[in-house]
Amino acid sequence: MALIGTIRKNGWILVVMVGLGMAGFIAMSGSGPGGGAQEQFSVGEVNGEAIDWIEFQQAQEALYTNSTTDAFSQRDYIWRYMVEEKILTKEADAIGLVVGDDEMQQLLFGVNVSPVVTRNFTDPTTGQLNVQTLNEFRQASTNGTLAPQYQKVWDFQKKEVVKDRLQKKLLALVSKSIYTPTWMAENIQVDVGSSVNFTSYKVAFDQISDSDVELTEDDYKAYIKAHSKKFTRKVETRDADFVVFDVFPTKEDTMLLLERFTELAQDFLTTDEDSIFAINNYGAYSVAYLKKDALPIDIADSIFAREAGGMYGPYLDAITGTYNAIKILGYKMVPDSVHSRHILIGLERQDQAPAVIARADSVLQMLNDGFEFDSLARIYSSDNGSALKGGDLGYVAEFQFVEPMNNLLFYGDAEAGVFTRVPSQFGIHIVEILDRKYTSDEEGVKVASISEIIIPSDATQDEMYDNVLEFAGLNRTIEDLAEAVQADDNLTLESISNIDKNSYTFSNLDAGTNSRSIIRWMFDGSAEVTQVAPEVFIFEDPINYFNAKYVVVGLSKINQAGLADVESSREFIEEDLNNEKKAELLSSKMAGLDVNTLQSQFDVTVDSIINVNLASQIMSGIGDEPKILGKAMQMEVGETSGPIIGINGVYVIHKTKHTPASAAQNIGRLRLQGSFQVASNAQFELLDAMTNNAKVEDYRFKFY
Repeated sequence: MALIGTIRKNGWILVVMVGLGMAGFIAMSGSGPGGGAQEQFSVGEVNGEAIDWIEFQQAQEALYTNSTTDAFSQRDYIWRYMVEEKILTKEADAIGLVVGDDEMQQLLFGVNVSPVVTRNFTDPTTGQLNVQTLNEFRQASTNGTLAPQYQKVWDFQKKEVVKDRLQKKLLALVSKSIYTPTWMAENIQVDVGSSVNFTSYKVAFDQISDSDVELTEDDYKAYIKAHSKKFTRKVETRDADFVVFDVFPTKEDTMLLLERFTELAQDFLTTDEDSIFAINNYGAYSVAYLKKDALPIDIADSIFAREAGGMYGPYLDAITGTYNAIKILGYKMVPDSVHSRHILIGLERQDQAPAVIARADSVLQMLNDGFEFDSLARIYSSDNGSALKGGDLGYVAEFQFVEPMNNLLFYGDAEAGVFTRVPSQFGIHIVEILDRKYTSDEEGVKVASISEIIIPSDATQDEMYDNVLEFAGLNRTIEDLAEAVQADDNLTLESISNIDKNSYTFSNLDAGTNSRSIIRWMFDGSAEVTQVAPEVFIFEDPINYFNAKYVVVGLSKINQAGLADVESSREFIEEDLNNEKKAELLSSKMAGLDVNTLQSQFDVTVDSIINVNLASQIMSGIGDEPKILGKAMQMEVGETSGPIIGINGVYVIHKTKHTPASAAQNIGRLRLQGSFQVASNAQFELLDAMTNNAKVEDYRFKFY
């Protein structure tokens, strides 16, 4: 509402926005095929093949029509799917892989259906494939009676099935082509079968002070070049500095809300429609009678001190930031345990409801006519565990059964020996209470509650917005922001790095349209480095729908695609570079020293390493140190190494034992193991490798 008020007060903004929008539309429509028409109507390209925007939209509608997931996450999934689908299809066409019609029918309706079908047609109650629903979709799709929205889902599912099948076939081809030769299997046997013992003498890097190490720009450049794969950006990214203004309710907001809520609580006290009133006012209503230990400890005594018909509140819950009022509806002795038995007439699908109701009525009539409960339970009950016991459920405490059953047993008025029908998500239970035990003789209270969260008023939101807008107007550069923040202890200047133009999350702010608006501005052609955005970005509370945060953002840096520069990488590599320099200094000082002299001149950590081989990733005491392990495997027993630069320090090692590998007993088995390991890795890496090698252009930022 605060945003609407702002637009209302500045109508010229709306006129300009509409005018610019129309101009943009005309410009887009007027550009001919020579002006990048394929880019205009596609969300991306894979190896020159366009991903059509309309097809992309249709996929989102088919998959997420009633979904509560945010739209940007949805589009991210669809993007990955469509990129992978085009890569797989092109590769499959090139080598002749297809999914035939008969094969497709088996994947959709056969004995071993596609995992895609299983995912979409699993009954959430049973966890099994719902064959009947699947066949109903098949029949309706075939005869043209399937509703259009479901037909879109069905058509997209078939595409997913084909993609999944082609991916598995391609993986199978790669896996079957993997071969481990005999010499490699023998090397594996040596690597795994040989083991060594050695003593490690480690001097940690921190024994050289940072002040003793001098780093130059050339050092940084050399490090980046040596690790170019790690420091190469595939796409341009941008950095930002920003200030977040949280919108809190004022004292006046809180008092006005309390006055209004007090009047509401009085109406709640006098109403006869407790459940409806509670539900309509963000409260809660239950038939349960709660014992004292089930209530919040700070209000339990106060509630039990009030008579039925009374009220506790209004009171402030500081944790939830709400005003609350609890109405006492009544008291009742609650049994500690109840002995019962039941017959469950199971319901697997909603279309079975009429038949289930009819059968439950029939069984109930037979019980009332004198038929034995245990006999009918063995014949009709879908609860196999209790059916074998004649429906007997034994003595149970509260909250062991589904809510409708629990309510009947512990809070209901059903007498022992009376048969009662209870519907639940599992079907219809026919229940007989056999006994109730009141060991503790403890009373329970039945309550209803209303609640209202304390939020800023529209006036407070508008006033804060105007203040932030003025702040943004006065501080037009990042330097201005930094000075303003330094002068105000209530403000913090935050930073975020490496945002790409298709990102939809900004720092720890909510993902979605608002974050996306910031990122679109950052990549707008008019945004300049050090410039602060003219717009104040608004983040709404996702539950209570008020303006919760106002954000002022400045563009701090543009990171070009390619090898990173020193400035943007400095903080990430400084520690590693320092350690490299320290390692060189330590190595030169440690060279030529025996272990006794070494221990007298340095603070040395000594560890005994036992029975390790080249398959040992972590060594007790020193952790992951591949250079140290490799050197130990090469040395002779009794030999002491020179300084070895490791990950965690500089080491000297003394080899004490070498156990050679025994002769390979089964080279064939070792070859299979080697091939299996590579094939297992291929399962996770093949599609990623194909995607990385493809030429992918992403234009989503132009549409969303």
